[in-house]
Amino acid sequence: MVNEMFLGLPASPNGDTVNIGDVSYKLKTPKSPELVPQNYISDSLAQSVIQHLRWIMQKDLLGQDVFLIGPPGPLRRSIAMQYLELTKREVEYISLSRDTTESDLKQRREIRAGSAFYIDQASPHDAQHGSGCSRSTQR
Repeated sequence: MVNEMFLGLPASPNGDTVNIGDVSYKLKTPKSPELVPQNYISDSLAQSVIQHLRWIMQKDLLGQDVFLIGPPGPLRRSIAMQYLELTKREVEYISLSRDTTESDLKQRREIRAGSAFYIDQASPHDAQHGSGCSRSTQR
């Protein structure tokens, strides 16, 4: 007998819970719907991906952090985006390189109409406004 898990999407557009196997997540309305990933979930997901999504959901429900480890490639990001789309959570992407400085992560200087001013980047903005957005980083 094969033990398969199924991804239970909300039955209606107004559905308020998502089920993966025996784990349920109550959906919340996103503050910024434009930041919710789209078109990452396909009609047929591999059982291994569904198992990863279930594990992430369990960690999320417990309020624990998740760190995905794997070989180079897009699978980890794809799984993260699928989970965020499934749970209607917002994401902002921060790309890190060896040229990224601390100030790049804190503020960005812009010049408009001859005046310079600073705009908070994602991390300090969320710290000040209590945003629950998920963050994705790449090295």
